[in-house]
Amino acid sequence: MKGLQYFFTKYGEVYAGWKWEEMNFPEYTIVIQGTKLKEYRELNHNEKTLEKISEYGWVFGNEVIVGTLDGESFEPPRKSAGFYTGFNHDIEHKTMFVFGAGASANCVYGNDNIEFQKDDLRPPLGPALFEKRFRNYYNKYKELDNH
Repeated sequence: MKGLQYFFTKYGEVYAGWKWEEMNFPEYTIVIQGTKLKEYRELNHNEKTLEKISEYGWVFGNEVIVGTLDGESFEPPRKSAGFYTGFNHDIEHKTMFVFGAGASANCVYGNDNIEFQKDDLRPPLGPALFEKRFRNYYNKYKELDNH
């Protein structure tokens, strides 16, 4: 087992963790989160199913991983603006937010267009997510940086 590594997928995602070799699953790349490494080591060999392993990290088909970088010699780029301030591999990651591209947001034509644009149930596009009108929602989550 090597130290911390960053795993790059063909989908453009980056995962940080420790690569773990499991003899029963040679066709998979197993990446264990730093916060779960000790617990994972304590698992009995018979307990290690793909589903159980996924509770401690990520399981990828080998063909999904397109590259890796050693965590000791690589520091992810940091943005000075916005919400991203670097990837902290010590945080347990259990939440994922998925945003659509908004391609269909303006697909209502004719008389219904104005009504649709002002409808309270219309989901916001990405740039509008942190407008004041949604403050009651995003203030519930300490993890969000309220810039």
